[in-house]
This record gives sequence, structure tokens and C-alpha cells, in this order.
Amino acid sequence: MIKDLSDILFFAEELADTSRSIVEAALTRGYSLETKDDGSPVTDVDRAVETALRERIAAHFPLHGVIGEEFENEAEDADEVWILDPIDGTKQFATGLPLYGTLIAYARGGRPLVGVMEYPMTRDRWCGAPERPTTRNGRKVKVRDCADIGSAWIACGNPTRNSAPEAAACMNLAKRGQQNVWGGGSYAFGRVASGMVDLAADHGLDVFDYAAVVPILEGAGGMAVTWRGKPLTLDAGSQVLLLGDCRLLTPALETLDGAAL
Repeated sequence: MIKDLSDILFFAEELADTSRSIVEAALTRGYSLETKDDGSPVTDVDRAVETALRERIAAHFPLHGVIGEEFENEAEDADEVWILDPIDGTKQFATGLPLYGTLIAYARGGRPLVGVMEYPMTRDRWCGAPERPTTRNGRKVKVRDCADIGSAWIACGNPTRNSAPEAAACMNLAKRGQQNVWGGGSYAFGRVASGMVDLAADHGLDVFDYAAVVPILEGAGGMAVTWRGKPLTLDAGSQVLLLGDCRLLTPALETLDGAAL
């Protein structure tokens, strides 16, 4: 592996440890919930996690930029940038559903190179970086073979979010698979890397929703692209397609084409 990325990955896992401790304490202590101007929910735990992670990044890597969900971006045009989603799935967190987690990514030159996805309730953690196998809870994982979309297990995001054409495209894609699941969020992304889901598609996302999964999926042998088949860089937009087997790319893109931005 690129030598300095070993240290970056180690530090990213330390950030995940910090997040887990804050979330676990909040579950015992309780938390406050409010609605942001855009209508989405936020808790004091979201803000506490992001604040703690930003402080640690600033102390260890003062020249690195930070892109996060809850606060203003810092030096986002820097060559080295951290991308943080303190609680991906705040609605799930607020309602006691366990599929929420902290997403941590490190990017260089606009390309996500290190990713950690931490889920405190299920005790799952996926880690990925170049030239090393992706792991879930310290054990190597990989995608599974699935050359035929008709045999695929397909996960899609919230069908009520964003435009009707995007929702319809996801519905059409889900219908092409053998089985489909909805609403797994980023946890379903991790399951593509672990070979339990063959394809995941979502839309209306921000960069902090998907940056972490890019190195995780690639390290497991999969592919992370937009609905037009372009790489998922920091400015890739809001439509995400995650493939366990790259042979699913063509039929997936054909299905999503009408709604691709």
C-alpha cells in the first residue's frame, strides 16, 4: 500500500472509535432532536460527533480540508480533504432503527482513497484503502460474482426522495433483479462490498453520503460510479451506482439512463 495511507487509515479508524464512543454515550444519556432549514432532522449527537472529528483532524493534519454535513466546509479546495457524515441515517438513529453509522473518507486530488464506515449498533466497521483488501470487522471481504442482472440482489434508496424520474428509474432497476431491498442506506453499500448485495443505486446524495464507500468497494473488487458510469469523485454529483460485479454495469446504466444527470 502507498506508505502514508497506512497512517491515514489508522487515524481514520481512531476517528471511528471516537464517534462510536460519543454515540454510545448519547444512547444512555439521551439527545435532542430538531429540524434544519432544509427539512431534514439533526440531533446534538450529529453535531457532537462532527465537532470531535474536526478537532482531531485539525490537531493532526492542520493543512487538510474538511467537508462535513453539519458545519461549513474548511479548505475544501485543498489537495487533501476529509469528508465526514457524523450520523448517516439520522432518521434511523432518532427512531431507534440500527442501520445508521459514521462515514469517514480521506481524498487526495479529488479522489477518495481511504474509507471507514462505522455502525455502532450492529458493531460493524468496513475499512478500505488502495493496495489492501477491504475488511469488515478486521476480516477480508469481497464482492460476489453475478453476471446476470436477473439473478442480482438489488438495494435502492428512499424512492420518495428527489425527482419522480429518478425514483422511477430506481424502481425499474429494482424490478430487473431477482430480489430487491429498500432503505438500507449506506449499510447496504457495505453489504455490496461483503458480497451480500450485488448492486446498489441511490440518488439525491451529497459527497459525504458516498465518499467513504468508494475505496471500500474498490478494495473488495467492485465498482463505484455515477449513473452515467463516471468515477465517483468529490464533484461527481448526487447519483450513485455501486456494483459488485462489473458485468452488471451495462444493463444498470441502460435502465437508469433516462434519469441520469
